[in-house]
Amino acid sequence: MHALQVTATAAVPQGMKEDELKVTTTPIVTAIPQGKEEELEVLVQVKAPEKVVERAPIDLVAVLDVSGSMNSLPNKKGKPGKGEQSRLDHLKAAMEFVINNLGERDRLAIVAFNSEVTCNTELSQISVGGRKSTLELVKKLEASGGTSFKPALQAAVKKLQKRESEKDTINYMT
Repeated sequence: MHALQVTATAAVPQGMKEDELKVTTTPIVTAIPQGKEEELEVLVQVKAPEKVVERAPIDLVAVLDVSGSMNSLPNKKGKPGKGEQSRLDHLKAAMEFVINNLGERDRLAIVAFNSEVTCNTELSQISVGGRKSTLELVKKLEASGGTSFKPALQAAVKKLQKRESEKDTINYMT
């Protein structure tokens, strides 16, 4: 008897890399008598790659109102009391959520405004350091002054217009 040697070949679908699909075969028998031809039962295991869905990176320009009215309670007039959060507190919490959920390939710029543009950052990738510094910037925002939205919106549009053309990018402003 001779030891069994198994060679397996798997067809890889078009567009899929060979290392993304693993096929292994294990014969049920360990040997076949010499000179005999036999049909064998084999165990075939196919391991497909885990599905990784990666979305396209985004460029996000957040236009943030930091006018004096942001010190007020949401849906009410007046300053927050003990245990209550201002509109600015809610805005900061929302931005923290957004920043923490952006991917490493995403880019973010912040345009904060009251009577004028008070903060105007460039589109920057959200790396570990970039995420931390952007969170710090948002935490330091303070509300004061009047409300003049148009210059902030114009600054945001300029940021989006001056970047290189990127078909797979989503533009989002709030």
